[in-house]
Amino acid sequence: MVAPGEPAAPLLERVCDARRAGATVLSLGPGAGELPAMAHENLSVPDGSELDLDTVQHLVSAAAGENARPAHRGPRRFRDRLSRLADLLTAPPPTRW
Repeated sequence: MVAPGEPAAPLLERVCDARRAGATVLSLGPGAGELPAMAHENLSVPDGSELDLDTVQHLVSAAAGENARPAHRGPRRFRDRLSRLADLLTAPPPTRW
């Protein structure tokens, strides 16, 4: 769930019902309120940060759909994939030969 602010009570009830039914809840937003408490994974984007919510949402979507090479040691977590993508996108360009 992506929310720029605190979601309304009816929406939080639907998320809670979905979680009780077995859905995995991922939250992306300001990191305050009830939503991060009921999410399995939470990625906070504080106001005034270097990246805005739309950019972070795009990075999360790209990391979720990324075709990664098989890991040598155990499965990679979602946050590891997201971190690697962010590192690749924010790295300086390679030096010329």
